[in-house]
Amino acid sequence: MKIQIIEKESKFEDNDYIEENEETTYEVFEELPELAEKEENEEKRDFVFIDGVIDELPIKILFTYEGEEFISDIFISSVGCGFENGKMIFPKIKLYITFQKDVIKSIVEENIKPKLEKITEKTVDMVFIYDQRIKRKIILDKLRTDEFTLANNIIKDIGSKVLVLDGNLRLEESFKNIYENYVVGIVKNFSWPEEFIKNIEKHRFSEIRSKLIFTEKKGKKRFSFFLWLKKSSIVRVDFFRDSNQTVFANFLARKISGWAQNIGDRAPKNITPIRILEKRLRDIIGNKTFYIRDIKRNILNI
Repeated sequence: MKIQIIEKESKFEDNDYIEENEETTYEVFEELPELAEKEENEEKRDFVFIDGVIDELPIKILFTYEGEEFISDIFISSVGCGFENGKMIFPKIKLYITFQKDVIKSIVEENIKPKLEKITEKTVDMVFIYDQRIKRKIILDKLRTDEFTLANNIIKDIGSKVLVLDGNLRLEESFKNIYENYVVGIVKNFSWPEEFIKNIEKHRFSEIRSKLIFTEKKGKKRFSFFLWLKKSSIVRVDFFRDSNQTVFANFLARKISGWAQNIGDRAPKNITPIRILEKRLRDIIGNKTFYIRDIKRNILNI
């Protein structure tokens, strides 16, 4: 079997992730205006942010077996948690190696995988994906699962802080800790019925946000509202809350509006704390030359 490394241009945009299809029912939640002025301790709550980034290494692994060529792409991700004071914890790096669906897995397991595993450190996991056609979806789904797993694991350790995820809040049994705490999702790309989006102006609760939208799946309840930012941008904000939904929604609307700035090519939707966390996560990945060098050295034995 012949193995080669091919140099290539890399590009992986993970900023247009569309939320998962969810079988939900939804309706406008009737809020009482008098509750909008009610004071609550949320005003004093601190925030914690969780996000993940993905990039593609500018190389491919090409190997030939019995006259047939197989090509592998390699991606790298980092997921972590950041506090408002700039502290970051639990950063985790993963390498994703993707193969064509018709690749002979036993050949990969015997000849490719052992060589690649030599480059991993204690803080780096390696994931093998055997379907190039849907590699993007698989990788993004795994990234989102990593984000939710981290949120579910640390939620009990951050006290009364509000935990913010970049993306929608999944309605899944496996993340039960999330439903019982202050967890928020900021959705930059959302897929709701077109008719509802067209009529969203009719559902304004205040100058900056819509009325709450109630969604439910298998007994799990989630509240959402649409938030108007600068440049006529709209984001959706999800949260789980059994009571005082209006007070909490107003608190979130003010905080998120304050974080939205005209900095960066994804502003104002990519709020400042998330933008800073993304930059730090990319810094953790560091210079991709390190991974390229080690892959070449172990695959080609040079």
